[in-house]
Amino acid sequence: MPSKTDWIRALTPEQEVLLTRFRDEWEQIELCTDAADRPRAEAAIANLYRDLGKNVPRFVWCDSPLSAYRAMDDEGRGALVANAHWPNLGETEYNFFASVTATIRKRVEKDLENDLERRLEDWLFNNFGGSLADDIQHGLWNSMGRDIPNLRITDLWGQQDSALISPYLFYEAIGLQFESRARRLLGLWEELARSCMWWWGYENLCFVCERPERMLWSENTGFHCADGPAITFRDGWGVYVWKGLYVPPEMMEAPVTLKAIGEMENIEYQRVLIDRYGLERYFEDSGAREVARDAQGVLLEMELPGGRTQQIVRVENPTPGPGGERRIYLLPLDGRFETPTDAIGSTFGLPPGAYKPTAQA
Repeated sequence: MPSKTDWIRALTPEQEVLLTRFRDEWEQIELCTDAADRPRAEAAIANLYRDLGKNVPRFVWCDSPLSAYRAMDDEGRGALVANAHWPNLGETEYNFFASVTATIRKRVEKDLENDLERRLEDWLFNNFGGSLADDIQHGLWNSMGRDIPNLRITDLWGQQDSALISPYLFYEAIGLQFESRARRLLGLWEELARSCMWWWGYENLCFVCERPERMLWSENTGFHCADGPAITFRDGWGVYVWKGLYVPPEMMEAPVTLKAIGEMENIEYQRVLIDRYGLERYFEDSGAREVARDAQGVLLEMELPGGRTQQIVRVENPTPGPGGERRIYLLPLDGRFETPTDAIGSTFGLPPGAYKPTAQA
């Protein structure tokens, strides 16, 4: 085991630059919408089967996860589940990660390891891989019914495995060396991340999914689209996401009315409908009552469906626009307040009584 003096305790300035490039590169892989590189993906999967001592399977390519499950239905789900290799493939992946993690913990200071996990693995997983998998799973349930959990969604995510493998590739880039089998497996998982999306391995048969045709993501909203699916696959199947929250297609395709908002029992979905309707318009159309007013604005309040109370403060921009008009803003509030001044102060993170408008300005 290397001495403590050989441990990697911090990144050099050059390695910091490399880390930024790594994150940007693997973010693009997670969001890649190019057509799958089928020969490259099949070669990697074939070698993983060989590693398990299994015959190379016949490949069935599908344009979406929904198409894949329908193709599995055609093959007979029961027979497939009985001959699934995904637990063995998942165990191979788990053992690989255990091996390379042991190598890292012999060479890398724990604080640095935690920092890199947060800056690379957590970033990619929380923003892309994990959230996208949840959205697709909800979309599959909506399309096929709740019986789909009887057939494992998949542990083999292709490009969405980027969050898992990119940190190890980064460690290798800064000088760590892994034992030969672990390095070979790392290369195969990398090939799959760079060439396809989800895949399902069975005896003599492997279903592989094309990449999505479109994915709409931004750092401010996450996956989001206001007028259609945020994730669309090549067969036309898509997943609707509003600011990072999966929503059923029928909810996004129907016009938003006060009646629809009032009848929505799911609070998160109700907030999406209000967001689509427009909070300012919703307050105006629903008859909000005035709580208080002062020199800073007007404090309004209304009862939301489900017995919840929402306050909002109406403020006027003190700086006139080009035509002399002053723009009006309605700011939604967390909590309840007695005065507009305290309500505005809360948007700066200040407690009641702490906001001094002249001082703030």
